[in-house]
Amino acid sequence: MARQARSKPKGIALRGTIYHARLTIPKDVRDTIGMIEFTQSLETSDLKVAAARGEACIRDWKRQISDARGTQSPISEAILWKAEFDKSNEKHLSNWTSPSITDTPRPHFEAISNCSGLTPPR
Repeated sequence: MARQARSKPKGIALRGTIYHARLTIPKDVRDTIGMIEFTQSLETSDLKVAAARGEACIRDWKRQISDARGTQSPISEAILWKAEFDKSNEKHLSNWTSPSITDTPRPHFEAISNCSGLTPPR
């Protein structure tokens, strides 16, 4: 008689003789959560117990991910702000030209020479 293999639920992995729950965090919330993935020992070698414990862990992690999507990290907010700032100033910067050296006023050398005894360069 052929032995039927038991399939593990998604997110449950066997490490040695102990099952662990694992969930990769989506890239858009990694800054907010501060991790790349969640992992947790389920402290059992029984697959049925691991499946029940793992389901609870994964459900909690998915709630944390959805909560994190409701708020953004300060880093993400700063990046978005900078992108909006650059976009709004793009129009102004494209119309701006740098002044030429002939447009800049020269210092008043007569007043300087009267104070220090120097003569202006010619």
